[in-house]
Amino acid sequence: DAMANSPQTDAAIGEHKDTDSTAIGRESSDGTPIPLPSTRTGQFCDVTLKAGSTTVFAHRAVLASSSHYFNAMFSHPVRESYSECVTLQDVDEAALVRIVEFIYTG
Repeated sequence: DAMANSPQTDAAIGEHKDTDSTAIGRESSDGTPIPLPSTRTGQFCDVTLKAGSTTVFAHRAVLASSSHYFNAMFSHPVRESYSECVTLQDVDEAALVRIVEFIYTG
């Protein structure tokens, strides 16, 4: 899959390029993170969000159903509604990770 091997999309949710990674997911009973498999690998994800050097795999339906911002982005006839990779300008990398992490895990 060209998207999965692209240098622009090689980090999964919660990963910062050039830093230690923390994957989004649930925690096991001992507190060890258990990543959500599809967001970790990009499998079945239909959008890649990018802020700075951070790239996040996600699902449009999950983002849109949990966020007015993403709902508006994906519901209107603009480039972001159909692009596989959406670059978010003026969004802090860590903030993007935390927002998507909250959407997926609460």
